[in-house]
Amino acid sequence: MTIYADLVDTKNIVPYYIHRENIPLAYFYQNKCEFKSDTVLEGKVMFSKYFEELQKKIEKSTTSTAKGSGERKKKGKGKHADLIALMNNLIPVHLKLDDVKIIDSSGYSPEGVDFVVYQEIFRDLSGIMGGFVPAEVVYGTFHVCDNLDAKALGSVLNGVSQAKKMNRFSQEVQEELVVPSFIIAYKTGMGLADLKNRIVNFYVSKSIEHVNEFDIMMILGFGLLIKDWKEKRKFIALETGKDTLKWFFMLMNEYLEVERGQDLDFRNYVIRQERYNEY
Repeated sequence: MTIYADLVDTKNIVPYYIHRENIPLAYFYQNKCEFKSDTVLEGKVMFSKYFEELQKKIEKSTTSTAKGSGERKKKGKGKHADLIALMNNLIPVHLKLDDVKIIDSSGYSPEGVDFVVYQEIFRDLSGIMGGFVPAEVVYGTFHVCDNLDAKALGSVLNGVSQAKKMNRFSQEVQEELVVPSFIIAYKTGMGLADLKNRIVNFYVSKSIEHVNEFDIMMILGFGLLIKDWKEKRKFIALETGKDTLKWFFMLMNEYLEVERGQDLDFRNYVIRQERYNEY
């Protein structure tokens, strides 16, 4: 799998450079996959620079989280509040990131999910649902590791497989809705080849179905592991270095752009059936 570093969304840079350089609009669309102009290269640097700076902020956030955990609890903030705040800038505006729990209509609520991206169809949706969000509005789960060693790897892969079982026990769901799962690791002592082999071996040894595997793993400032849905038990490892967050952003949003086909019916979440007097 090849990812071309020259690819960039021209929507944000075209208006400015057409105004400054009077370059025909057709030029950008004819050359959007292989930029030759120095002017466009400048725009490409701007695009990458944003993610390089944001990646540094996220890396710093894990240090501040460890040092200020007591202060954060006093302010009512969760462990990953800083990371959530920064990542919220990278998702579509109709979605929200939050460290809430998920529940499906069967009552199943997976453990091991650090935060989720969901559509907040009501302003106090989690309040209405008693601190949960219904699985029908969830677009993805996030699983975070400070240091991705062998022990943490097993734990996070188990957490993903539990999250992927949402909606499996709900009779009301007519078609299976597999929610994408994203793993974020701040660091690891393993190489990408070794990490990929360990992941495959873990899934095989635990007999975990391939539909319960993670979709994208990001090790900040190091690389990406991407599930290849064309083949079972196959992952693509890319040593993306300082471009890691940029490519995670683009690949993650390809999943988030997929519309959820399940309508939310609150009746499915009513625990007891009551009989009321009718007049």
